[in-house]
Amino acid sequence: MLSVIIPTHNEAKRIRPTLESLTRFLRTKKIPFELVIVDDGSDSTSEIVRKFGEENSWLRLNLMHFRKRLGKGGGVKKGLEAARGANLLVYDADAATPPSEIPKALAALKESDVVIGSRSAPGAVVQGITPHRRLSSRVFNLLVRLLFGLPFSDTQCGFKAFRKKVGKNLARELTHSGFEFDVELLYRAKKKGFSVKEIPVCWKHVPGGPLEAGFLGVFKTALKMIWELLKLRLELR
Repeated sequence: MLSVIIPTHNEAKRIRPTLESLTRFLRTKKIPFELVIVDDGSDSTSEIVRKFGEENSWLRLNLMHFRKRLGKGGGVKKGLEAARGANLLVYDADAATPPSEIPKALAALKESDVVIGSRSAPGAVVQGITPHRRLSSRVFNLLVRLLFGLPFSDTQCGFKAFRKKVGKNLARELTHSGFEFDVELLYRAKKKGFSVKEIPVCWKHVPGGPLEAGFLGVFKTALKMIWELLKLRLELR
């Protein structure tokens, strides 16, 4: 069984279309699955997810709602810990990477412990990314390579798959909950000797995310991410 883990924070406007496209695709492909939704928001996301589960009584749905802010990394950690499938897939609430990319990740998991989607690897198809967001991503990736020695072209794509034991092993050691948690996760995977395969994916910008505030918003977020990267580097010896 595949566990699809979706961390959410105030995703009331985007979560239902994602659930519909995911369940429709996985049922069509006859892939047994469960959905693990980890919500730490204050809007109606949890109610929408709960209602979707009631309307689809056949669905294996584990909805966890937390009143305190977990951060995306904290949500992923809780989801990995709760997942029951043999394969675990972390999936963004906006479905920026379409469900049609899932079989590619599952095929790669047959030979690797961890599979990460990439918007920068040769063969990736990216739509709607702004020039300043693309620039900040490149600067961030350069810093990741310099500080952590990670060879990947895109550590931040919200499309990552794990073999069950590997995902749960890494979840136990995650300590960061911000944007930098992806780097921590991959650094720990590398240190433990787990094999990590990067695959090109299709990705489309979906309005409504945290980097919507134009150049200034992206710049402020980038500065915060750089600061958190530096702190993470000092912590990981």
